[in-house]
Amino acid sequence: MDQRIAVIFALLISQTHGTLVETGFSVKAPREYMVCKPIRDVFSATKTDNDGSYPVLQGPEGKPGPMGKSGLPGPRGEPDYSNINKIVTEHVDSLTTRIYALEREVENFTTAVGGGTAQAPTKSPEQIKNEKACEDRFSSPVAIGNMCYNIIGAEGLLRTHEKAQTDCEERGGNLADLETKEIYNAIYNLADERYSTVAQAWTGMTYEDDELRTRDGNKEITYAKWTSGYPRQSTSTYYASFTKVYIFIDTSSRVRRILNARPTDTKSHAVCSYSL
Repeated sequence: MDQRIAVIFALLISQTHGTLVETGFSVKAPREYMVCKPIRDVFSATKTDNDGSYPVLQGPEGKPGPMGKSGLPGPRGEPDYSNINKIVTEHVDSLTTRIYALEREVENFTTAVGGGTAQAPTKSPEQIKNEKACEDRFSSPVAIGNMCYNIIGAEGLLRTHEKAQTDCEERGGNLADLETKEIYNAIYNLADERYSTVAQAWTGMTYEDDELRTRDGNKEITYAKWTSGYPRQSTSTYYASFTKVYIFIDTSSRVRRILNARPTDTKSHAVCSYSL
């Protein structure tokens, strides 16, 4: 009788204290009561006993709260000027090349002048062939010998000398050297026909040690028309960085001159040359 009382007592104890070993019996509680648990076990995310961890059951999710206030506006986006410049230049180059080519075709025909006729200079087959090749391969309207020349760019789309060289290279050429009177006049005539205002365009020419030289520095250029007050003497400490040359065109007054400047200065156009 005493042994049965002990077992019943052990079962009652196990309801609140888990496993109890008493009088040779091992008893495990089938359930637990909140009143017997520590505060940390009631409100914690997990519950631990001799058998490990298990999640505490959660109630249903509540309704979402009201929407918060909008944050401050972000910074304004910047246009991709490089890509805009490329797209505009490609379209402008194509259009102006076609117009220039048509104008040159017209010049080849006999034009009536005051009852007489004026005959355009006759071009050699080689010259005609080169002009077509320049137009087809490089969209260049000027052909001199086996070289093609063009002016790229647009107003407001500024570039440094390095960027101008990169733009010419992307089209298969380099910044041009205006090393002869023929090239010099051809470039300025093209600019006069294309632009109605002032235009400034980088060239490949350099000015160092008070000498005007080709882009690679190997050849001195003797033909040049400098703007008044130029060239800035590169041997001077202040103007030592004025090593790159650009052309200046004012079509309203037909000013055609060259100037030297810092390579970090920006110009809207560039004169490119391409070899056939």
